[in-house]
Amino acid sequence: PPTTFFASSDDSDSDEAGAETQGFESLLDVMSAFCVPWTLNWHYRSRDEALIAFSNHHIYGDRLVTFPGAGSEEPALTHVYVPQQPGLQGQEDSVGAEVARVVDMVIDHALRRPDETLGVITMGIKHANRIDWALFDRLAEEPEARPFFESGRHERFFVKNLERVQGDERDAIILSVGYGKDPTGRLLYRFGPLLTQGGERRLNVAVTRARRRMTVVSSFTHLDMEPGRSSARGV
Repeated sequence: PPTTFFASSDDSDSDEAGAETQGFESLLDVMSAFCVPWTLNWHYRSRDEALIAFSNHHIYGDRLVTFPGAGSEEPALTHVYVPQQPGLQGQEDSVGAEVARVVDMVIDHALRRPDETLGVITMGIKHANRIDWALFDRLAEEPEARPFFESGRHERFFVKNLERVQGDERDAIILSVGYGKDPTGRLLYRFGPLLTQGGERRLNVAVTRARRRMTVVSSFTHLDMEPGRSSARGV
């Protein structure tokens, strides 16, 4: 279900939708009073089970039937660590070095894999907007990459925050976390909608959009996380 988390920003999709069903978390809850629930047991999107293994375990209780990859030469799931420049102000919601790295990755994909569809998903809307603006500026310097971004293409490229990506899928996905540390080097745990009730389901949507490959980009690693610091399951 949509939230109003980004209502104070420029996110026009975060309006007061579904007011007539207040008291229910989703349309599935509304319909459960009239229909017998059935669960999805077959996973059809990911062409390598590594792309669904996390969600299968943490969200679906390992009940999904999945299939191994067909022996691709490159891993289906990778992590790119982008060190954050220390001492900079205003990096908590969107790390500048990560924005630049994601734009580099998008341009590289457009030039080397033009026949493979791509999307960029971010946790927060500010980070999504910064990537969008930086990519627009970069394309002025990369005319050979512009055909990849034409509006008439099938499954055209997108940059969306996790509140807006439900229903989308692409061959390759770049999941850019975006959140960073304050000037003292402390990770503030301001993880936006992941902190809200149901944040784990929004994360689940974000991490299950790729058919072939997903690249997770972040400016911190698991070593910067502190188990028990947040009770939110999404975190």
